[in-house]
Amino acid sequence: MRASGNAPLIAGAAMVTLLIATALLSLIWTPYPAEAINIAIRLAPPSPAHLFGTDAYGRDGLSQAMAGARTALLVSGAACLLGIGVGTPLGLLAAARRGWADELTMRFSDLVFAFPALLLAVLAAATLGPGALDAVIGIGVYSIPVFAKVVRTGALRLWSLDYALAARAAGKGGLRISLEHILPNLLAPLAVQGALQLSLAVVAEAGLAYLGLSAQPPAPSWGRMLADAQTLYAQAPWLALFPGAAIVVAVLGFSLLGEGLRRRFEGEGRA
Repeated sequence: MRASGNAPLIAGAAMVTLLIATALLSLIWTPYPAEAINIAIRLAPPSPAHLFGTDAYGRDGLSQAMAGARTALLVSGAACLLGIGVGTPLGLLAAARRGWADELTMRFSDLVFAFPALLLAVLAAATLGPGALDAVIGIGVYSIPVFAKVVRTGALRLWSLDYALAARAAGKGGLRISLEHILPNLLAPLAVQGALQLSLAVVAEAGLAYLGLSAQPPAPSWGRMLADAQTLYAQAPWLALFPGAAIVVAVLGFSLLGEGLRRRFEGEGRA
């Protein structure tokens, strides 16, 4: 299947590229300093001078939203990397060794899934204190069994194929076969699951920030922008509109990207 005929992939890639570009741009430029307070212009409505209006402290909404994209991507990306980095070896081990390794991995997955991601983040906050690291750990730990199960399922299928059996007959060990033959063939499902997991991580990070458990002030965050807007919705509805729209774009972008990658890889598999 060509990318030109894969509308979700094109739309998702475009939205994710826009999100990443915005986050990178916020490192070197925003219309105003994102953390600058100016009470004289507090709750100013959207205008040419402040396209997203200003908040209760006179901070520019567009600058806050741009910097919030950076926070969302850093926390969500780090959490997914944690999930992939730990979950992939666990899944490979479970498929290669079977027996106790498989059983232990599955029981660990069941244990983690028994706790909501938000609760894990709260537990991490109680131990480490609220902050971006707390959010990364809370979301990342919940992602570990997701990737472990994806890798285990795919690896079990691949272990039954001729090339894996031939490698074992040639005297290669389980670790070598997993790294040389199994893992390379799991990169496609990992990419799909990674994109989908990023969409969930963005929502989770926004929820944690809303509760004050993610990046702490003065670092901008979409979730905290929504929390600040909660009591001012009737007076200044734009305070919730723009960060909410940013979250929707990010989640939709990663979801479409994941769906588009899935369609593309399935099309290549049938080709």
